[in-house]
Amino acid sequence: MKRVWNEISIGSKKISPSRKSVITSVFADDSDSMIDILRKDRDLRRSLIEIRYDLFQERSVKDIDNLLAYLREEGVDYVFTYRGSENYIEYYREAFVYGAPCVDLDNSIAGSIQVPDNIVRMVSYHGIDGATGIDEICNSLACLDPDIFKIAIKYDREINFYQDLISLISFFSKSDRPLCFSPMGPSGFMRIIAAFSVSDIVYASYGDRKTAEGQLSAADCKKILKFV
Repeated sequence: MKRVWNEISIGSKKISPSRKSVITSVFADDSDSMIDILRKDRDLRRSLIEIRYDLFQERSVKDIDNLLAYLREEGVDYVFTYRGSENYIEYYREAFVYGAPCVDLDNSIAGSIQVPDNIVRMVSYHGIDGATGIDEICNSLACLDPDIFKIAIKYDREINFYQDLISLISFFSKSDRPLCFSPMGPSGFMRIIAAFSVSDIVYASYGDRKTAEGQLSAADCKKILKFV
C-alpha cells in the first residue's frame, strides 16, 4: 500500500514513505556493557537503533546518563524506550536532557509526559489479540497526536491478524503519519506481511537477542525488505 506523508528525521535517519525503515532493538546488562557493544560494532553504531532501557539489568539515573552522554557524543541515531511503571518519568526526563532523537511512549503515559518539540514522539499500544478492537486502538492513538503510530499485538490466531491488517490498511490510507505495526507470534511471518502491506517501520533484533516474540534479526529483515 502506497501512502503519502512527510518524511520524519530520527537523527540523521529518514523515515520516508518511499522505503521501509528497520529499527534494531538493543539492550545490555548496564550502560557500560551497551557502550562496549556499540564501540565494537561499527555497523550497529551507524544503524537506527532502539534502546530498550527497561530490559537493562542495572538501571539508575547515573547509569542512563552515562549511556545517553555516549550516544550524544557519537551521534548515534536512536529511539529511547522504557516500558515500566517505576522511575519512567526520571528516565524520560534524562532522555530529553540529552536530546534523544526519538522517544517511544506507551499510550498509558503519553498524555502525561510533555515531549520537547525537537524530539520525535512515537506513541505505542501493546496488547493481546481481541483485548481491544483495532479501530478503537487507532482512534485512541490518534487522539494523542503522535508523530509516529506504533501498534504491537500478540496474536494466537492468524485469522485475527489478517482481519486487523485489513482494518489498519483502511485506517492508515487516510493518515498523514507513519505506522509501525508489530504483530507478535511464534514466527516472523506476520511481521513480513505487515511490512509488505501497511507498516512503514519494522523492529528487528540484534542477532538472536529478541525483545519481542516473532522478531526477525535486523540482517534478515534488511535482506527481505530489499524486495519491497
